Amino acid sequence: MINLVPPEIKKRKGVRSLTYVVTLCYIVLTAVLLLGLAGLATYNYTQKIALGSQQAELDRLIAEKNQHKTILSQAALIQNRVKSAAGYQSAYDWNQILTAVASSTPTNVSLTSIKISSDQSKPPTVAITGTTVERRSIILLKDKLALTKPFSGTSISSITESTADNNKTYTFSMSVGITKK
Repeated sequence: MINLVPPEIKKRKGVRSLTYVVTLCYIVLTAVLLLGLAGLATYNYTQKIALGSQQAELDRLIAEKNQHKTILSQAALIQNRVKSAAGYQSAYDWNQILTAVASSTPTNVSLTSIKISSDQSKPPTVAITGTTVERRSIILLKDKLALTKPFSGTSISSITESTADNNKTYTFSMSVGITKK
């Protein structure tokens, strides 16, 4: 094959072809750079979103941890108060003791005072004082208290007799031991 194209046209065609190739390379490089920048921007944006969600999760976990600490401290406070309240509860049922004294007292006996000893080294005792018109009622009260449940031992401390206008009155005091519930 013989090439009949004059050299000038060949040269122009070569320059056009070279311009076309250079322009094409420039467009391809520009497109690659733009796509790279777009990819980097997208990657940066997705990383910011991922970092934001991780930060939100971290904040939620810190808040939950602080809430657990608060709950644990409140539970410890409640446990401490329950232990303290248990320490304040008496080993004796004083309502039962007073009810037993009231139900054991004969009708003709008037109790003037009931005192409870507070010696921590010994079980408490109840000191009862009262008045009656019969000696027998004092003995009856002592015997009933000795047989009643929360009491352990009963002893008469003193009996005094007084006479006023031909009426005899007996003033007594007795001590009653108490057993635990």
